[in-house]
Amino acid sequence: MPERFHFHRFEFKYLIDNRYKEELINNLLQYMNYDVPSKNGRFYYEVLNLYMDSPDLKFYRQKMDGLMFRKKLRFRFYTFNPEQSDYIFLEIKRKKNMTFVKDRIRLSYASGIKVLRRDFSSLFQEMNQLAKQQAELLSEFIYEIMRNRLESKLWVRYKRIPLLAKANKLRVTIDDNPVAVVAKNGFNFDPRRPQHCLFRSKSVIEVKYNGSLPFWLHNIIQSYQLFREPISKYCNAIERVVL
Repeated sequence: MPERFHFHRFEFKYLIDNRYKEELINNLLQYMNYDVPSKNGRFYYEVLNLYMDSPDLKFYRQKMDGLMFRKKLRFRFYTFNPEQSDYIFLEIKRKKNMTFVKDRIRLSYASGIKVLRRDFSSLFQEMNQLAKQQAELLSEFIYEIMRNRLESKLWVRYKRIPLLAKANKLRVTIDDNPVAVVAKNGFNFDPRRPQHCLFRSKSVIEVKYNGSLPFWLHNIIQSYQLFREPISKYCNAIERVVL
């Protein structure tokens, strides 16, 4: 995975029936390339997110109330086996009117555990070794945990198929059958726990871009009768698993 620590873009989301997913990808590949090396003949990577929220589900309610300025915090792994990972990403994703801003920092697995367990004092030395923007992000993450008494709520995992346009920086990702699992015991993700399918027999398409969308993408979207939807994997998971 190429490392980026700041993303600022528009995002449109759609649901597609899995019966048409491969056909859609083949149509997109006329104008795009896979943005990941092949893995056993498949072009995807694994994503496992641990979402944080307050006891009264502040971030969930911000989304459901339609606030134009809102945020969510999560830990992200690029593996379904977090305990085998050497590092972890801390991410803050914000919605500002019609745009999304995502900032993240990569920490060692051990440091991620310290954040999760609120062992903040030993992290302050590490901040001195970070670039200014990354130290500020870690400080904000810790501040939000303390201010809102954030706790682990749930895991969301999926396989992501990423595509990058040949002519510009337009990116399309297809998240294959996202599932949610109740979070317990730090980063111990147990696949034996009940897994709740978030979108039955459907995958999530995310279109991420700056500027304007190309005409060919409009045509492909319309040909599958896809409609832009305010999809949130986290909120859907909360409704299926927590509420």
